[in-house]
Amino acid sequence: MSRDTGFDGRDIEWHNKGFNKDIDFDKSKESRDKNITKEPNCGSPMGFISSLQEISVQENLLDGSIDKNLFTLQKTICALRNGMNLGFTSSLTIILHIVFCYIFSFEYIITLFKSNEIMGLFIKYSPAIITIAITVYISNLSKYAVGDYTARALKTFYIGKMTSTVIVGFVTFLSFIYLEVLLNKISFNNSMIYAKNMFYVNINTIYYITIMLILISSFLPFLFYGFRKFLFNSSEKFKYDEY
Repeated sequence: MSRDTGFDGRDIEWHNKGFNKDIDFDKSKESRDKNITKEPNCGSPMGFISSLQEISVQENLLDGSIDKNLFTLQKTICALRNGMNLGFTSSLTIILHIVFCYIFSFEYIITLFKSNEIMGLFIKYSPAIITIAITVYISNLSKYAVGDYTARALKTFYIGKMTSTVIVGFVTFLSFIYLEVLLNKISFNNSMIYAKNMFYVNINTIYYITIMLILISSFLPFLFYGFRKFLFNSSEKFKYDEY
């Protein structure tokens, strides 16, 4: 497995041989210099998740967990970076939730879905639905934390995601303070003035839903992680041994 995802398949080999750290590390000066000058490539969140799945399957079949100390500083940084990247990307749907609420405050949009309010509500809150769906999927990754190694990797990944989501949440919270000033500046015709007024009729609902989305996106993965042994109690190793 590639090291650029924050994982290294050699960890399993070292674990099986009884080693807890790298023992063959670039003995030649030329090799050391090459590794020093080369920047680590942390890949992508999907690459990290794929590697996590592969490692967890193999770790599940081992007699014991892979030593968590094999999840080195470089791999920790990669996991944090991938988590933060995913957090920033997935948090765009939270911002879209506010944008959609404003768009659905225009009179012609309200009239368009007047005969089918359920469809209108579904489209209006689709960013919120997508946010929850993505968060549940990410939280469901806790089932791959089957040992010390994968547990540390996933926890680090979740910390990175939570950090970036909280940053986006803080910026979003500040935006509500200056939102009225912004809407006043762009409300230069009757339809925009109407949309602004309708938007502020529901401002409390929009605000609290946004806060809930931020909290769910930030902490639901940790809730799944904490209760993973109860939520995901199937053991591939048990099935393998039974077979």
